[in-house]
Amino acid sequence: MAMGGYFIVLRPAFLPEDLRFIGADAAALQAAPGVTSWLRLVFVVLGGYAFTSGLFTASIALTAIRSGRRLPMLLIACAGLTSLGVMVAVNFVLRSDFRYLLAGVGVLWAIAVFLEWRTGAVPR
Repeated sequence: MAMGGYFIVLRPAFLPEDLRFIGADAAALQAAPGVTSWLRLVFVVLGGYAFTSGLFTASIALTAIRSGRRLPMLLIACAGLTSLGVMVAVNFVLRSDFRYLLAGVGVLWAIAVFLEWRTGAVPR
């Protein structure tokens, strides 16, 4: 949810790694009318989806996992793979300054899911 909030409130339209990846400087992109404001709106939408994914994950973690069934853990594993996993992969493609930080969060997610799957460590 924090990552979604960052994208909604703080994420600028272009980060330095974005400019490096597309091979343009900020002045050239600002010459194209509306690009920066359009991209800012794209990140607001992305942030909303990320925040909502966090809410749903928290809901599953606080309720369904405690049921002892394995399906909620499978759903959380898939959510992590399709959200955080894809974000980490794209950040490595972009050679993002944040790629290792995001990968660390992904590793923590994977470890938590694995440990719960194997041990059922969450109190029932």
